[in-house]
Amino acid sequence: MTYDEKKRVYRIWSFFSEGTALETEGTWAQESRTMTWVYRSGQNEVTTTVQCEEDGIVKVKFVATERPEKNPGTVIGTFTLQKEQP
Repeated sequence: MTYDEKKRVYRIWSFFSEGTALETEGTWAQESRTMTWVYRSGQNEVTTTVQCEEDGIVKVKFVATERPEKNPGTVIGTFTLQKEQP
């Protein structure tokens, strides 16, 4: 991951064994403690928001749109960070 100062976004590149690559851009909103990642490929788009709450709870939302004329699919999850057991 790196930060692009000109675009003011975080950037991630992923490379897969079958030869494809994925480029994702992210923005951080300090006031809501939320990181938003967007991946676009042609007419497809995936947006992921990750909200970090004070009490160790992380809320994640994935929205995937296959084509503009279709309704987006949405997955929402909440993760609670737990300390390791001795």
